[in-house]
Amino acid sequence: MRTPDREGAPVDHGELDVCWSLVCDDGHAWDAWTPDVRSVPDEVARCPEDGAPAVTAMRLPRADRPTVVLVPAARRRDGRDTHDDEVFLELRGPGGRSLRTPIPIRWEQAVRRAAELRTRTWDDAARVWERLG
Repeated sequence: MRTPDREGAPVDHGELDVCWSLVCDDGHAWDAWTPDVRSVPDEVARCPEDGAPAVTAMRLPRADRPTVVLVPAARRRDGRDTHDDEVFLELRGPGGRSLRTPIPIRWEQAVRRAAELRTRTWDDAARVWERLG
């Protein structure tokens, strides 16, 4: 998925949007994440255990969840790094939508907030984000 950066230019985050659930004739099952494609890519269609071809494949789209990004807020001052324990918390959603803390927050606080948002849909996460302030 390509989303715009802060200046509006597209940025490729290398998102893997589809999970293929595959099984070979030997009964081995594996999952492979790929960009959004309609058929199983050749590079994932062989069993990782014995190289047998997949005989069944189920295409499973990624669930609607925001991407959580912790952006370092460390600064360099007088030859030393400072504020190593601070980050900006950013949520990225469909259509290039994003939310970001206006000021850096402590690592522990960012991890707690991210944990609160990890299983929510984008719309639900955006509502919780506003409530958390």
